[in-house]
Amino acid sequence: MVKPELRLNLLGAPQVFLNGTPVTGFVSKKAQALLFYLAETQQPHTRQSLAALLWPEMPETTARTNLRKALSNLRRLFPDHLLISRHTAAFNPDSHFCLDSRQFEHQLDCFQAETRLKSENFEDLATALALYRGDFLAGFSAAALPFEEWMLARRGQLHELAV
Repeated sequence: MVKPELRLNLLGAPQVFLNGTPVTGFVSKKAQALLFYLAETQQPHTRQSLAALLWPEMPETTARTNLRKALSNLRRLFPDHLLISRHTAAFNPDSHFCLDSRQFEHQLDCFQAETRLKSENFEDLATALALYRGDFLAGFSAAALPFEEWMLARRGQLHELAV
């Protein structure tokens, strides 16, 4: 059985595809933000830290309820791509996925690793630059200051690589 492929285009306006079909059905912008954060950071996070990231202005119990709803939504949409436990959530690095921001960094690393100038090195650079459709999560907002701060910092890192 072929595993479903998730494609996350986070450079430029964010786009999410599952097996080539645009994904709809997110319960909120914050559920989308949660997916983007888990995919981009590629590490487990405690539920408490995720709730604080996306619902910092709410009481902890309300924030955790909102997080449960968002995780439930994401689990329904992407059952193979998330690792969710009672205490943590993470993106499944062993799932079938493509993340343009990571591809962009990888292609630049390939270009920079080769000190000799060869035509295939410039192909790596051209591939990387083609992936950079715009700033990281351009036009996206989750209306949560900690997430926005993380997003802007990541945007700056990727922009520096592109210039």
